[in-house]
Amino acid sequence: MLAVGCPKTGVTSPGSSGLGSAGAEPLTPAATLAPAILLPDSTTDGLTRWDPKTDPFMRFAAEAKKWNWPEEVAVLTGGSDGIGSYVAEGLAAHGAKVAILDIQPPTERIRNLPNIHYFECDVSSQPLVFDAAEKVRKSLGKPSILINNAGIGRPYTILDLPPGRPREVFNVNVFSHFNTLQEFLPDMLEQKKGYVMTVASVASFWSGAAMSSYSCSKAAVLALHESLNQELKHRYRCPEIKTAIVHPHFTRTKLIADFEEHLKKRRNAPPLLEPKTVADIIVQQILSGKSGQLFIPQSTSVLIPLVRGLPTWLQEFLRDSVARSETNAEIGK
Repeated sequence: MLAVGCPKTGVTSPGSSGLGSAGAEPLTPAATLAPAILLPDSTTDGLTRWDPKTDPFMRFAAEAKKWNWPEEVAVLTGGSDGIGSYVAEGLAAHGAKVAILDIQPPTERIRNLPNIHYFECDVSSQPLVFDAAEKVRKSLGKPSILINNAGIGRPYTILDLPPGRPREVFNVNVFSHFNTLQEFLPDMLEQKKGYVMTVASVASFWSGAAMSSYSCSKAAVLALHESLNQELKHRYRCPEIKTAIVHPHFTRTKLIADFEEHLKKRRNAPPLLEPKTVADIIVQQILSGKSGQLFIPQSTSVLIPLVRGLPTWLQEFLRDSVARSETNAEIGK
């Protein structure tokens, strides 16, 4: 058995992703990138000989097909407001046809922009997603880009959660991803070209008081993203379809409107992000045509993924520190 360490080059960020995003450093042998775990000697030997840049099943080894923007169709869930509205605006500005799937019409800022098309749809409903998908294909063509952005969440302690609320959160934040993937991924596989962007959260890695249902849902979409990567490479043999997942910190949208003032009072916490800031990074990643895992702001790219590998006592110390800060902010200390 051999203990394998994890050097600094393994840190991912918006500008340097270990999965091949724009600006990434050259990948080193996998044995130097693996986390600090114990591996059998045979596995270690295989990792040492493995070159990800020549492995035909690696997402970042397959040749990316170039975008032809007037012909590209991007399906965007939850694109009527917030981060999604700026993503729609950014892709439409490059000439892509953007199909917004949302239960509410687009905000006035983007409602009449060229290339933006609204399809009323509750993405948590599989039959309604099926109907919307048929309309998108008939009016715009087969999608080559899917951005799963729709999300809901409010802070409740476990005992204060209204009946059915966790199921509602999972329906929108998780099951909608399954609905859209099952509808639009076959089109991408047929073309051997496509891009799937998952909008997750730092809550995929970090949960705290009054965040149970939301954090569980974001951890779930991270797991779904990882499963999708494996299936694209090894079951569908289609590494030409690229994927990315983004983990923004708290962003100033309607999602956090009810507790924005509370968040501002926390000590030593990053400032709230602007939705356009997050959207611009998402759009640039899609434009690059490369896979990646992005943390916003970049300063969270070290600590947030690292937390899960720390000793349990240290994880609890960090969570307790944040919880105390939030409690003190709530009571005005």
